[in-house]
Amino acid sequence: HFNSAGRTSFRDPNIGEIILTCPITLPLQVSGDAAGLTVAYRDPDGVGNGSRIVVALRRMNKENGGVDTIASFDSNTNAATGYSVGGALIGRCFTSAFDQSTFYYYVQINITRSTSQLGVEIAAVAIDPIIC
Repeated sequence: HFNSAGRTSFRDPNIGEIILTCPITLPLQVSGDAAGLTVAYRDPDGVGNGSRIVVALRRMNKENGGVDTIASFDSNTNAATGYSVGGALIGRCFTSAFDQSTFYYYVQINITRSTSQLGVEIAAVAIDPIIC
């Protein structure tokens, strides 16, 4: 289920997994090669296994197709269960040079829930310069 603000969630009573793949086509301008992967989300059972969001910044080698995960976030490692208007922002710091002449970059988002009682939702993902 998508809404006008770009949030993605399950349409009731559906359960299972939603996988979103978001290509990054513009050159990433991250000075000093330090950036934060920030995710705004809602995981109603926190560290429980009934709902979960995993977000990964990945790259694929243009020559041989090899894939690496540069940074990731897993909602089951955080006890947050909801977000406010601004979102529950969870930052992850990583260092890796962005080489778009050698790699394709994308963000993969996996949203799962095992019961329709859990309103798990992804609201936003950002890659921003950060001081680590």
